[in-house]
Amino acid sequence: MALTSPASQPSPRILVVGAGLSGCVAAWCVRRAVGSSAQVHVWDGARGCGGRLATQRVLTKGGEEVRMNMGASRLHFKQGDNSIVHEELIDNLEKAGVVQVVHQSSEGGILLPKGASNEICRFLLDKAKAETAFQSRIKSIDFVNAKNQFSISLFGKDKSKAEEFDAVVFAGSPAEVRTTHGGMRAFTSPMWRQLRHRVQYTRNCCLGLAFRDTSVVKEILEIFKDSPVFTANDAQGVIEELVLQSNHTTHRMEDNTQQSNKRKAPSFAVTEGGNGMAILVAVSTEKFANTHCRQLRATHRPTPEDREQQQLITERLRNRVFQILAKICSGGEINPQALHKAVVAQKMNYWKYAQVQIQQQSSNNSKASCFIADCPAPFIVVGDYFPWSHVAQPATSQSSQKSNHNGNNKSKACGFTAVVRSGEEAANQVAKVLLLAGKSG
Repeated sequence: MALTSPASQPSPRILVVGAGLSGCVAAWCVRRAVGSSAQVHVWDGARGCGGRLATQRVLTKGGEEVRMNMGASRLHFKQGDNSIVHEELIDNLEKAGVVQVVHQSSEGGILLPKGASNEICRFLLDKAKAETAFQSRIKSIDFVNAKNQFSISLFGKDKSKAEEFDAVVFAGSPAEVRTTHGGMRAFTSPMWRQLRHRVQYTRNCCLGLAFRDTSVVKEILEIFKDSPVFTANDAQGVIEELVLQSNHTTHRMEDNTQQSNKRKAPSFAVTEGGNGMAILVAVSTEKFANTHCRQLRATHRPTPEDREQQQLITERLRNRVFQILAKICSGGEINPQALHKAVVAQKMNYWKYAQVQIQQQSSNNSKASCFIADCPAPFIVVGDYFPWSHVAQPATSQSSQKSNHNGNNKSKACGFTAVVRSGEEAANQVAKVLLLAGKSG
């Protein structure tokens, strides 16, 4: 259903709000549905793409920069009733070298990031040929009847400089949708009433550790030789899992940043190379995060009390990681003291909105995987929290269940399948409405 615009008519402008996985998948789906003639823009208030696929840059003691995946460690997908878009996207990501598929069965599998997890989002934006604007916090979204367009204004900018778009795809949580001002609040009220008491998010925190010591790195690599994910089965209830991160995938992008913080589509490249490190990310249990992180503010606005609490959490997580690794390697050459000396960089991160949980209602027969507002122009909300997009996690094989390296997760959602279903439905709706509105040739 690709759109084509005549020379006398400007190309339709489509805005995707949010550059996390949902937004980037939606942008990719929109480009696929509308073709090359439309302009696809992606705005986000953060400094870059990724959202819950967060990758943070950390300096080692020697001043070397390493990247640590401090968000989702893997993406679950379901097999069976998915569209060709779902299969095509997994195939593209795997061929590009940004993910590896593990524990795949007839029911589903797991996508593990190869290197920086936000490379997944960068790849999608590249393929969507999207023009991105980061550090762009949306203040209000209004519909202008006379133009049949949306007027979008940003914080910190003159309202007279508001930009206009023919369609908006909003990739954010129900709370983020609700706290955006303007006429869109009236359009999204039905969604808010339906989901406000059903959608909840778990809290979580993690600690990234970079080790550089020949004997320590060798022992760690031996632990994870069968799988990069190790389920801790921690009797103390501190660590849920340990994830060995590949640190050999890098992203190269020309610096097209202008004063407006806008960038052209990134140029994507994957390179290989070792640095003699082992980067390990320890993910806490929900219980630990709920107990110790509940009072913490956002990581970019910490108070002195927050910093003190973060330090305590870091020490507790780090000490427990050392104990678990030393126990696994009992009889080996590493112990907590050796591990402590081998650490050259560390970073703690926590999430107030880590993973979506939905209270299913037996009376809800909705097949919607996104919210389509009752509006003349397309205004669509996408995410992994809609009834039809939220699907059960596939079971791992019997042999995998017996192994510590099973990538087990308490999540009840197939996050990747959910966002693809949501983005695909949104993209098809955008293409259909713009076609009917005569915004194509």
